Amino acid sequence: MTTPPPHPSASAAASVPSDAPASVSASVSASAASAVSLAVTLGRRAATTALLLALIPLTAALLVAVTVLGAPVSLATRGPWRQTRVAGFALLYLLADLAGLVTATVVFLRDPSPRPAARRRREDTAFRTLARLLAVLRRAAEHVFRLRVEVTPAVRRGSGSGGDGSHGDASHGDGSGGDGSGGDASHGDSSGGDGSGGDGSGGSAPRASVPMGGRPYERVAPGSDPRRAPLLVLVRHAGLGDSFLLLQILLTEAGLRPHTVLKGALRADPCLDVLLGRVPHCFVPPASGTAVDGIADLAAGLRPGDALVLFPEGGNFTPRRHRRVIAMLRRRGLYRRAARASRLHYVLPPRDGGALAALAAAPTADVVFVTHAGLDVIDSVRTAWSVLPFTRGVRAHWWRIPAAAIPPGEEARSDWLLTQWERVDRWTAAHAVARTPHV
Repeated sequence: MTTPPPHPSASAAASVPSDAPASVSASVSASAASAVSLAVTLGRRAATTALLLALIPLTAALLVAVTVLGAPVSLATRGPWRQTRVAGFALLYLLADLAGLVTATVVFLRDPSPRPAARRRREDTAFRTLARLLAVLRRAAEHVFRLRVEVTPAVRRGSGSGGDGSHGDASHGDGSGGDGSGGDASHGDSSGGDGSGGDGSGGSAPRASVPMGGRPYERVAPGSDPRRAPLLVLVRHAGLGDSFLLLQILLTEAGLRPHTVLKGALRADPCLDVLLGRVPHCFVPPASGTAVDGIADLAAGLRPGDALVLFPEGGNFTPRRHRRVIAMLRRRGLYRRAARASRLHYVLPPRDGGALAALAAAPTADVVFVTHAGLDVIDSVRTAWSVLPFTRGVRAHWWRIPAAAIPPGEEARSDWLLTQWERVDRWTAAHAVARTPHV
């Protein structure tokens, strides 16, 4: 009887020694997963780019139509031309997206090398491109929607080599006593309180002239300038476009390199998908692992001049979400935290996981808290339509706490974080405009 030839798979299996290390199969699995991820990414970007190209002429036609049809009413009533403003800004946004994609493509074609030096050049170009595009959109919003933004203390880049900030008044702390306590807080609220007696002694300490940022996109050797320490920027999340406005301020005015945690839905924007894919970032939920792990990895890679941006609330504030979070805390038996959260009127209690992971992974990073008022009146498409263009400006406020003043231990840090968020709530309550959602 003729013996049949062995099956090809059996031959392949026989060719692999029985004592082959497990790392070989793990490497094969990782390569396969990487190939699948690349295919998904390319497919998504092809689809969203095609959609972008289709939307540009459609939006242009819509702009012409709403302007012509709405002109008689707007002229007769001296109306705000909302249809024209919204459609015009939408068209500019789409064109900015296309410009960013073209720039990213040209940069890659000029230098497609996978070497680390080439990747760093593409990263630097991506940051610069994001800064320019966001600056264009902000200027457009200032003209189209009458957006006016006031930031206290004023955000200034450092001056001279390494961005020493010798001329700036953007001190470590509150500076203006903006939360209503009237405290000096010039040392960044080291006491963990609301800024009253910021140096912890109750006296008036000399101001530390430390800016939020430094020269833009400058690569600085670790430890070369303590005033250029990496930052963890924890931001109140409320209103339409607050994350884009914050990124623009960090990139253009503070000269920082933001490492951002964003919702995965933003991958639908092809320009953001490509440019953010070239800089340190974390989409939530991540493609693999957990969000906390992704945030920790981002924080561990921070260098001087970098800023990890987190929105600890996890979403825009609404009274309904506030009630749900309090109920969840009570179900988990966290009654003291639930009681403190119930006294917050304009913000949600911060979620600990990501912020605590970032603090543990970046022990030398200072922490900057950012709150704002004015954008939070926009909590739906209907309210956006009714408040645009803006009749009142947007106010933002920040304070910086040095790493040495952050308490050790997760439990102490959790309590400290909630205390800082109570300060965010007080400032917001003192500066909220009419119609701001609150409890």
